[in-house]
Parts: sequence; C-alpha cells; structure tokens
Amino acid sequence: MRSNTAPRIVGNDVPRGAPQRALSRRADTPMWRRLLRRFRGSVKRMIAGDPGLYPAPRELRPRASSELVPNRIKLSAAYDGAISPRTPLGRFAGRPIIGGSSPIHGGVVVTEDLPYALVIDEKYGLLEDVFRSLTAAGHSMKARVERSELRLVAELFSVVHTTVPLDRSGIAKLLDEKRFAADEKVALDVFISARVGQPIHQVVLAGYLIEKLIHGGVIGGEAALQLTGSAKKLIYTASNGKTTRFEPAALEEAADPVESSE
Repeated sequence: MRSNTAPRIVGNDVPRGAPQRALSRRADTPMWRRLLRRFRGSVKRMIAGDPGLYPAPRELRPRASSELVPNRIKLSAAYDGAISPRTPLGRFAGRPIIGGSSPIHGGVVVTEDLPYALVIDEKYGLLEDVFRSLTAAGHSMKARVERSELRLVAELFSVVHTTVPLDRSGIAKLLDEKRFAADEKVALDVFISARVGQPIHQVVLAGYLIEKLIHGGVIGGEAALQLTGSAKKLIYTASNGKTTRFEPAALEEAADPVESSE
C-alpha cells in the first residue's frame, strides 16, 4: 500500500522524487560562505558603531551626574551608577533614583539633607488612596476638557499641601520615634499616615500624582523635580508650553507657593 505521507527533508539529504524547490537557499550555501557573510555583517555594524554588538562592561557604561547624587550614596555598596533612560541618576538599593524628569513611581529619593532613602511605591497602599481622593474631588478624566491643565495642577498642589502639611516639629517627633537607620528605605506612606511633611515630601507626592494623571491621559504635559539644594520644587510644563512652579518652602514667605505663567 502506498503512503500519502510526504518525506521529511533534512539538511542536504534529498529523498528521491522530492521537488528541488523544497530546498532552502540557505541549505544550498556552503558553511564557509555563510560564516563569511556573518563576519562581514559584524564588521559593518562595528564600523557603524552599533552599541548592541558588543555591550559595554558595567564599568564603561555611562555614569550618573556626580553633582546630583550625594557623595555618601556614591560610596555605598547599594549604589549602582550605571544609567539608562529610566535611571538617569543610577540606582540605590535596586530602585531608580528620582530626580529631574526621571520616573517617580517605584523610585527612591536620596539627597544630602535627607538622612533616609524616601521610597515612592503604590504597593504600600496610601499613594493610591491619595490619588482616589484627588479624582473624587472632581479631577476626573473629563477635567482636561472642563478646565486648563495649569488650573488642574494648581488644585492638585493644594491637595498635596493638606495631605502632608509642612510641620517641622512633627517631622522631628516622627524621626525621634522611628529612629530610621542611615539611608534606610522609608516609604512616603509613613509621612502621609502621620500627616506631617517637609518640602521634599510635598514635591515628590505632587510629582507622583502628576505622573499618574499623565499616564491616565488626563493631562499631557511633563514635570521636572528639583530635589537638591535648599529650594525643593516642581516645575510643570503644560502641553501648550505654559509652566507652573510648586515650591513648598515659599509657604514660609508667602501665602501662595504656586507661581503660574498662565
């Protein structure tokens, strides 16, 4: 009885009666010619400077800007200064260091004047509660149609100010009670729960909420955080190019810490 099963073709072994077109062009090419083509392709990529051809060793990869990372952090075994689009300032304890326009959620803040490492992560629960309270206050997905981005962001700053109000004595009492170890990772949720904060807590919380609104399509601008030096602030640039600045420390000098170019 004759079988209807087609014969398998393996390598250059062509069963009798098999059509010649079943052979691939690759099978017809001698091995030495294939290796030569591969070598020539690698040479062309190398001449073109393809960074994916030979990944640079860790010690040769771009490093984070030294003036934005505290010296004590750079000397820590938990610090990784190799940078990428997501980690322009490197990593600390496995988390991206927050600063400038780097992503905020999942990151960590380390500065010269902050004795602990401030972690921003939704998994601890309170950050999403703050965001839900923000949307419940009327900042829905329709808000962009009903009001300007800058007005919406200004109202967000007001929510931040009441969520982690500036309280120097309250911060001192909390730190005395908790006694965090040097550069210990501490969630922003700790300060939200205690309802006490410093300018850096307010700026980072505002940055997180803005990032969340951007990802949700409510607003279309971008935020940049300045966390070094004495003036901690956030600058938001709306999609129309206008800006607004949030500088919590200005509360000690003026009634309204929000400046807008609207």
